[in-house]
Amino acid sequence: MTSLAQIQNDVARHQSWLKSIICARVEDRNAADDILSEVIREAFSLGNRWSEVQFPGPWLYRVAIRKVFRHRRNVVRHKRLQERLEQQAGLIDPADSLTPLEFLINEERNEMVRESMQELGGKYQEVLRLKYIHGWNYADISFNLGINKHKVAHRLRRARERLRQILIRKLDDEHDIH
Repeated sequence: MTSLAQIQNDVARHQSWLKSIICARVEDRNAADDILSEVIREAFSLGNRWSEVQFPGPWLYRVAIRKVFRHRRNVVRHKRLQERLEQQAGLIDPADSLTPLEFLINEERNEMVRESMQELGGKYQEVLRLKYIHGWNYADISFNLGINKHKVAHRLRRARERLRQILIRKLDDEHDIH
């Protein structure tokens, strides 16, 4: 049997349960069909190498799961991008989507982080602000602070550790009070 005929035979044999596996993990029916098509396309792209696949069922399953995860990741990224664009355009306020309790918890958490940042040393505070508030990469931080990238990475790691310790201490103190 030729490779293409063998691929067609194996895909046909496993197609129904593959589709049910994909549909169980993806809400959109059209997306599930697209993912199944991608799985089949990947199988056919092997061509003559298909004969090297000893167990076609598990191979197709792994490919399907990988495609499902990629689809989910893309959906989440697209949703975040859309929300960011809407926020930038002023169409939505991030606080509008929160319940009052969630809003208060976020405000308290933000205040606790701001207070903890004040307790950090200047160089740690600076590197955290540049990385997480201004969104700079290691190269930009390195260039503007006049230190090498390894030093930036070290400072960021140390700054996160110290910030984490301060936050844990504050949370422990807060729990001791109540």
